[in-house]
Amino acid sequence: MALPIEHACLGRRPWEPGSGAGRRAADLQRLAPREHDILALLMADRTCREVAAALELSDHTVRHHVERLKLRFGKATLHGLLGLLVERHLLD
Repeated sequence: MALPIEHACLGRRPWEPGSGAGRRAADLQRLAPREHDILALLMADRTCREVAAALELSDHTVRHHVERLKLRFGKATLHGLLGLLVERHLLD
């Protein structure tokens, strides 16, 4: 995973203040178009299977995107991830 390497290159340790929240805030501004599409459909109360069908992807691909987004934003659950997005008004 690139995060520890990135922190090492910046001279920081992952557990130091400012190394997590700032990165997550910056990452929120850099959602890939596909990530945005997936999250928008999930926010519309669609299941991963329904999202996959709507975007012509496999269910596995959608679930993989969701898992990567949960890791990126430090959330353990889809509910937590979507809650963060709602709280910060990050999706249209």
